[in-house]
Amino acid sequence: FPVTIGVNSQGQIQVNSVNDIVRVKAFAANPFTNTTNETLPSIEVNLNNSTVTSNNIEIPFTTDTKGNKVSALQFEVVYDPTKIKFEEIKSSLPNTWFVFANSTEGKVIFGAIDKDLKSPYTGVVTPFALKFSSIGNGVDLNTKVKVTANLDASDEKGNQLGIVLNTTTIKLTGYNNF
Repeated sequence: FPVTIGVNSQGQIQVNSVNDIVRVKAFAANPFTNTTNETLPSIEVNLNNSTVTSNNIEIPFTTDTKGNKVSALQFEVVYDPTKIKFEEIKSSLPNTWFVFANSTEGKVIFGAIDKDLKSPYTGVVTPFALKFSSIGNGVDLNTKVKVTANLDASDEKGNQLGIVLNTTTIKLTGYNNF
């Protein structure tokens, strides 16, 4: 992956050298989260805050391919494991896609790849929804799920696509906190 900058569990960019500072500035000026190459075709990923009304939480990842044919996607999210627990990934992709999710406490890496490169998708699609459950009473919940810079997408030829995120932080607010 072309990601060269680390993000800690609070979503803050970590730098260790002058070269890292140069990379941070390049990413800050670039509309893409996953690459500094501004000439790539791109997709948009839209994430929304959620008002939690039960102990079950679903976070949809909606993509607009902008006419590109998407054949692979990967994301990483971090969350507070004292507040919510990852349960599963739901996918609306065809069964010719290999969907994966690797979960450790406080982090989920997930995505999918079109195994045969014969079923790319286009348009506005919600390929994934992450399901969480609240540790305590969901209506009292006040936490976040953050998307890290460890993400990528490619087209049906294996060419990288830029990813434009509308936000990197999804706020989960229980109904009682509204």
